[in-house]
Amino acid sequence: MRVGSAPCNQYGDPWIMDTVTHGSSESTSTRDLLRFCQVEQEWALETTMALARLESPTTDKTAVDRCGEELARRLTAIGGTVTRLPQLGVGDRLRAEFGSGASQVLLIGHFDTVWPIGQIDRTPLEIREGCLFGLGVLDMKGGIVLGMLAARALTRPSCLLTGLSCSGRSMRNVGAARPAP
Repeated sequence: MRVGSAPCNQYGDPWIMDTVTHGSSESTSTRDLLRFCQVEQEWALETTMALARLESPTTDKTAVDRCGEELARRLTAIGGTVTRLPQLGVGDRLRAEFGSGASQVLLIGHFDTVWPIGQIDRTPLEIREGCLFGLGVLDMKGGIVLGMLAARALTRPSCLLTGLSCSGRSMRNVGAARPAP
């Protein structure tokens, strides 16, 4: 995850590109969304770090559920209606809905990791050269936070999106052992 203005990729490209014509209403909307996300960068960093520090190995239901509880709390805090979908033997799933309407966007992710409890102490989170590194940051807690930021940005009153649904699950690291409910 990029921190500050330094790029985190080998090409030095900014993390978002202006893909619409300058001066158009679409360009203004895109710039407004970008500004919102830039202003909320510290929130995104803090949220990613908090979730990544909550170790959640796939095979430890208690740990995954603990991370899910924090994620549910944070989703609720940003306006989501969170539904916990209890699972036996693996971490519970979460569904967060923002707004309502016939036209919605679905974001899907997982919040379990492959690392055993205690690995975060041996491999702590680190900001280096403007990037956040650590277990669970890229796969997938940082991605969940970007989805949360998108939910916040796109469901503001000034935006046209009427609804967004996010689904978080565990079992990411056990293959196709069980079908999704």
